[in-house]
Amino acid sequence: YPDSTNAYATSFTIAKSATEPQFPSVSSVNNYIHWRPYADEFYASKKDIDFTIFNDSTHLAGDIKLEPSGLSGSGRMDLKNSEIVSDNFTYEADEIFADTSDFYLKSLHTTGFTVLTENVKSHISYKEQKGYFNSNEDFTLVNFPENRYISYLDYFIWDMNKKEMAMGSKKQLQAEQPEVSEDEEPIGPTYISMHPQQDSLSFISPLAYYDYQDNLIKATDVKYIDVADARIYPDEGNVVVEQDARIRPLENARVKANMLTKHHLFHSANINIYGRKSYDGLGNYDFEDEYGKIQNIHFKQIEVDENLQTIASGE
Repeated sequence: YPDSTNAYATSFTIAKSATEPQFPSVSSVNNYIHWRPYADEFYASKKDIDFTIFNDSTHLAGDIKLEPSGLSGSGRMDLKNSEIVSDNFTYEADEIFADTSDFYLKSLHTTGFTVLTENVKSHISYKEQKGYFNSNEDFTLVNFPENRYISYLDYFIWDMNKKEMAMGSKKQLQAEQPEVSEDEEPIGPTYISMHPQQDSLSFISPLAYYDYQDNLIKATDVKYIDVADARIYPDEGNVVVEQDARIRPLENARVKANMLTKHHLFHSANINIYGRKSYDGLGNYDFEDEYGKIQNIHFKQIEVDENLQTIASGE
C-alpha cells in the first residue's frame, strides 16, 4: 500500500543488541506483519505459534511492535516458571518491564499456580535472575493457593535462583518505625488463612519470605497472634505456614490469657495453633504467693474450652 506493507511471514527474527537502544533476541514463524515505514513502526502478531524471546523457555502469546527506540509488546508471557499478562511490555536485551501487569507464579508440584496477583508494576531481570513487583495501589491482593493464605502487599522480590519471594510493605520498611509496646497494633501486611476451619486466623508480618520449593510462608517479626481469648507471642517473632494453612508448632512461645485482663502469662511454651478459636500446648507459669515468692509450675495441658476460654492444668 502507499503507506504500509502487509504480509504473512514464514519466519521472523530480531537479533539481540546490548547497546542502546537495546533489543532482546526474538524468533517466530507464521506471523502477520504490518509495516509502516514512514512512521518507523513494524508490527508482528502471533498467528498460531508463540514468539520466542530471550531464550528457548520464554514465549509471548500476543503482539510486538518494533521501533528504532526499542521493542514493546502485549499479551501473555510464559517464562517457564511463571506467567505475566500485560497490555504494554517493554523489552531490553535481558529485561522485561510492564507498568501494569498480572503475575502468576507456577507451582513446582502441580499444574496450577502457587502465587497469583494482579495490577502490579513488574520488572524481570534475566541478568540478575530476579523479578521486582510493586503494587499500583496502596496494596495488592496476593493469593497463595497451596498454603490457603492471602495477603495484601505493597511489594515483593522474586529470586529465581533461590526459588523464594521476599514480601512486605516497602513504604513501611523505608519509614522509620517508632518503638511500641508488645501489645500495640503492629504495622505491616496481614496474612489471612482462607482455610474454612480456621475462621480467618491472621497475623501481621512486615517482612516475610515465600519458599515455593517447599511451599512455606516464613514470616518474621510477628509480634503476636490472637487465638480465642489468648494472645500468643512467637519466639523471636518467627512463624512458618506450611501447605494447607498449617502453622508449624511454636516453641519457646509466651501466652497471655486472657488478652483483656492479661492476668495469666505462660512462658517457655510449646503451642499448636489450629485456627482463630483453637490452640493447645504446654508451658510454664510463675506463680507468686502472698509473700512475693515465685514458684514455677509446669502446665502439661493448655487448651481452649467450649466458651472459647483458655484453661490449663498442671502440678
